[in-house]
Amino acid sequence: LQVLSPERTYKRKIQEAWLALQLETTYDKDQILEAYLNAIPLGQSNYGVKAAAQDYFGKGLSELSLRECAMLAGLTQSPYTYDPRANTYSRNRMDLTDRRTDTVLMRMYECGYIGKDEYQAALEADVSIVQRSEYKAMYDMPYFVEYVIQDVVQRFLQQRELEDTAANRQSIHNELRTGGYHIYTTVDPTVQKAVEDTLYTWTKYPSMRYSQDKYTVDSTSGSSFTRIEQPQAAAVVYDYHTGQLKAIVGGRSQPTARMTLNRAYQSHMPVGSSIKPLAVYTPALDLGLSPATPALNAPVPIEGWNSGNGYPNNYGGGGFTGLISLREAVKKSLNVVAARTLLDNVGVNTSMDYLRAMGVTQGVNEDGAGLALGTSGISPLEMAVAYGTLGNAGEYVEAFSFTKVTDSHGKVLLDAENLRTRTQVFKPAAAYLMTDILVDAVQGGTGTRAKISGMTVAGKTGTNSENVGVSFGGLTPYYSAFVWVGHDKYKPLASSATGSTAAAPLWQAFMAKIHSGLPNANIIDATPESLGLVKATVCSISGKLATEACQLDQHGHTPVTDYFMPGTVPIDTCDMHQTLQICDESGKIATEYCPKDHISEKAILAVPEDSPLRLLTPEDLAKYFPHAVLDYPTGDALAHFTPDNPDYAAYFCDIHTADWQHEQQSLTEARQSARQAIDDARQYAQQQPDLTEGQKQALEAAVQSLQQRIDAQDTTTAQLKQATADFKEYTRKMLS
Repeated sequence: LQVLSPERTYKRKIQEAWLALQLETTYDKDQILEAYLNAIPLGQSNYGVKAAAQDYFGKGLSELSLRECAMLAGLTQSPYTYDPRANTYSRNRMDLTDRRTDTVLMRMYECGYIGKDEYQAALEADVSIVQRSEYKAMYDMPYFVEYVIQDVVQRFLQQRELEDTAANRQSIHNELRTGGYHIYTTVDPTVQKAVEDTLYTWTKYPSMRYSQDKYTVDSTSGSSFTRIEQPQAAAVVYDYHTGQLKAIVGGRSQPTARMTLNRAYQSHMPVGSSIKPLAVYTPALDLGLSPATPALNAPVPIEGWNSGNGYPNNYGGGGFTGLISLREAVKKSLNVVAARTLLDNVGVNTSMDYLRAMGVTQGVNEDGAGLALGTSGISPLEMAVAYGTLGNAGEYVEAFSFTKVTDSHGKVLLDAENLRTRTQVFKPAAAYLMTDILVDAVQGGTGTRAKISGMTVAGKTGTNSENVGVSFGGLTPYYSAFVWVGHDKYKPLASSATGSTAAAPLWQAFMAKIHSGLPNANIIDATPESLGLVKATVCSISGKLATEACQLDQHGHTPVTDYFMPGTVPIDTCDMHQTLQICDESGKIATEYCPKDHISEKAILAVPEDSPLRLLTPEDLAKYFPHAVLDYPTGDALAHFTPDNPDYAAYFCDIHTADWQHEQQSLTEARQSARQAIDDARQYAQQQPDLTEGQKQALEAAVQSLQQRIDAQDTTTAQLKQATADFKEYTRKMLS
């Protein structure tokens, strides 16, 4: 009031008097005093006389001495000035507190509340001040406890339809401290301790790429600094069946101060590829795609992608393969396929609708990179809950950290079950398919380091661009969980750090402890048939029902068998694979001139005009699909598909031609003539008794030379005829 003008001071006093009168029309003086004593600030973050008595003296109210009561009453004038702990142990000014206490005692004596003997005894009484505040000491499970408070405050704001402002939050915080409320949490201490112990003692955190990034400095006050080791970590474990959070750990070390950064819900760091199942693939399956659906996995621009070359690069799990099924693309974490599936099959707006339905409401970049590659910043808590939607057969169950909140009289103020929302985000069949794919990703994909012996595990790794953060999101029959490892200031980890090497093992370490002794089960307790899923075998290139020709694909693009959503099984058979007689020597379509023992029945790939393979460059098409034929005719046009048609000649064997056949016939005749010349020479020599031993040896050498020419694979007709003529001339002269 000292800083106010006299006029404003007078008005303020009138307002206060009016408010006091209004209070007294509703409450009696004892009720008003009780409320005041329960809420008044008494220093050291103590609100109310009960809290202050316990904090300063280690006693309940009924145990306080007269002097201790007077000391608390004296604090109301200036809690900072008369703070007994600070004046005893740090300021050495307990005289201030004692004089104020003596003043209160004197007023009590003068007003007749205490007698002279009581007054004198209280003046001389000793008071012992607790040196360390229990309230400032760290409580057990701090990350979870502090999140619960935030959760309760948020629910009160919603319940009371209050604006989410700092003032309103502080008001509710004060109410929680002074109102005698009881908060019943969902934490499972065993699960919480398992996660804490693992993150606090983990010795395999990746190193930072640059040594200067190994620590950050946090200023907690004007003169106090805390050095924070990097990288940091955060993890959340969620029971997706009940909607209860079971563990929240917001850092890699035990907090030494209250209300420090809780990365489990306050950090929104990029999650990398762990977003793909949530924002891309499960929506795609929900909209009718199958795990067997072929997707173009090639360096081809994608409409709507805004990077320089028009498509993202594939890292880690594999390069470009031409085409690949969605199941295999998830296992290998192929960025190009995720981007193409998002933009061609799902759409950015639809993807966002799915994420919002799973409780992901902030930090998402609404573009290709944000949704397909995980450049979006999403909290570990949101990710753990979203992954739980998959395990819960596609139903999102809102997460709570408490079951109920009651007032000091036991009246329920907040009931989680009454507040909790449930939303069927995905069809159960789509959630089943995605979970099955993620089980494959752990068994044989990028998530193999998350395996837990004897337990079904499904999950997906995440590695953000430039290794600035790594993550793993997964689920078991019991819980979903998410772990993030990265730098608080978005600095790069060592280049070897990936979701597979640095996040999945950490996730596995605490989840293995949590699941010790639990029996295995299916994540979704249903069969594909009960969900309406239909198994079918389709061509891995056309996506249509496979034929015998598809089985004969000589370049590994054989049919795949997988499940399809109800009503989405293809009805047409593959028209791209065509069975033809292929020359083994040229690898092209056999002609009438190809030797029968050099011909095999194989499949070529007839690429129609509307096929995505038409987007490939000729070089890439030849690389990924060497058996592809762009101009292969169908229907009546097949009559013109002959080797003598200039439009198609290149597809037919160019080794075995009419000239080649004529050459083979001539060569056969030349070989017969050469063999006959050898027989004639040997027969004539036998009839010559006067031949010397030297002449016999010379003749045999000439025979062997001609025989080698006959047997040589590269012998031409002309060469063999000339060799035969030379042999005849040589033997004529020798034997004449």
